[in-house]
Amino acid sequence: RVTAPPGAPPIVILPGFGNDSRDYLAPFGNVDASIASALRARGWDVHVVTLERKDWAKVLRAVLSRGFWTGRSTTEPGYNWYLELVDEAVGRALAANENATRVDFVAHSAGGWLGRAYIGGGVNDGDW
Repeated sequence: RVTAPPGAPPIVILPGFGNDSRDYLAPFGNVDASIASALRARGWDVHVVTLERKDWAKVLRAVLSRGFWTGRSTTEPGYNWYLELVDEAVGRALAANENATRVDFVAHSAGGWLGRAYIGGGVNDGDW
């Protein structure tokens, strides 16, 4: 099994569409079954984007936007809230690891393409 090398950047887990942070911290209430626990057991510092299932209802704002109906959608207004939560998690991870200059993402489903949107800028000051 792979373990974190010395000085490894912290990991930020980006939940998938419809998921809650708890799905990655304690699925079905079982901390030992979580991906966060598995990665921590191998030496990584792990942070999960903080969100609840109900947060995903914010995506519906995009359906009401002109961009959605004209094929010119961006992350605003449907997903900027998620990118802001990613930015908060990245900030927490970097603050907890004073020598870290970057983080690694572990992304599930929509967390993958939203992670790409985050790296692309707009809500962060990172030089990725």
